[in-house]
Amino acid sequence: MNNDYTQFENQQYQAPTQTQQQQVTPPQQYNQNQPYGGAPQQQQGYQQQSQGVQADDDDLDMNGTIEDDGQDFVLLPAGTYSFAVVDFEQTTYQEKPKAQGMPGKVRKRMIVSIQVEHEGQKHTLKDSLALKKNMEWKFCQLFKGIGDRKKGERLVMDWNNIRGKGGKVKIKVDSFRGNDGSTKQSNKVDRYLDPAESAPQQAAPQQTQVQQPTFQQPQQQAAPQQQATLVNGNVPNPTGQAGNWGNGGFQ
Repeated sequence: MNNDYTQFENQQYQAPTQTQQQQVTPPQQYNQNQPYGGAPQQQQGYQQQSQGVQADDDDLDMNGTIEDDGQDFVLLPAGTYSFAVVDFEQTTYQEKPKAQGMPGKVRKRMIVSIQVEHEGQKHTLKDSLALKKNMEWKFCQLFKGIGDRKKGERLVMDWNNIRGKGGKVKIKVDSFRGNDGSTKQSNKVDRYLDPAESAPQQAAPQQTQVQQPTFQQPQQQAAPQQQATLVNGNVPNPTGQAGNWGNGGFQ
C-alpha cells in the first residue's frame, strides 16, 4: 500500500482554531450602489495602487479637466523662415534590419523642436537628428545656424544652451505614402543657414553724379540805332555840339 496514503489515513482531523477563523475573509459581495459596480475594498485597493504610481508632467488625471484641442495641421510652403529652438530631447529608434530575420540596431537620436512664424501664426516643427558619425554635418549645421559655431571650428555640443537661440532655416515639403495608401505631405527641415549666408547682402553705394548747374551768359542787347531825320533837307548834328559838320560829313 502506498505510504503516502497510509500517512493520510492516520492523520486526524483538527478543527480550525479561533485565531484561524478570524483570519478567514468573507467573500466580497457585489454592490451596485458603489461606482463601477465594485466592492469598496476593491476600489480602495485600486486607489492605493494608483497613488503609488509616480505621475509625470505630461500625465492626464482620469478625473481631470480637458480643454486643449491641439494644433491644427498646417502645411507650410517651402521657403526660408526665421526660427527659434524651443525644446529638445534624446530618444532611441530601431534601424531597419540589414539581414532578414535579424533585428535592427537600436540607436540614439536628438529631437529638436523649432518654432517658425507664418502669416502671423506660430508653428512647431520637430527635426530628428540621428547620433551617428555620418550625420555629424547636420549637427555642425545646427550649431552654426544658431551662432554657436563657426565653419571648421571644433565644438563640444552644449544642448542646455540652445533653447531660445535661432536663425534662418530652409523648410521643404516632403511627400510620403500613408498607411491607408494615400499620398500625404509634411514639412521637414532642409538645412540650417549660416548666419553669414543668410545675412542680407548690402549693395555697394552708387556714385551719384551731381549735375553742375550751367549758367547762360546774358545776351547783350544791341543799342537802339538812332534814325536821323532830315531837317530842311540837312542831317542834324547828332552830338548837339557845334563843329565842322555839314551835309554829307565833316568839312
